[in-house]
Amino acid sequence: MEIKELRSIHIDLEKKIYEINGEPMRCVRKLNLVLDAEGWSLRISKDEWLVSVVLGQEREEP
Repeated sequence: MEIKELRSIHIDLEKKIYEINGEPMRCVRKLNLVLDAEGWSLRISKDEWLVSVVLGQEREEP
């Protein structure tokens, strides 16, 4: 698991803006935002697709 610094989160449902640290959220399924004695933390569950490329052929995205 990779841990990164949380600097900002921007969610605007009307404008359809979904960003973490100024970067668009892609393939995110679940967010868990927590405030405790240590500060804010955000856990993200997301899907990523990895595909192999056969020599001489390109594969389309799912």
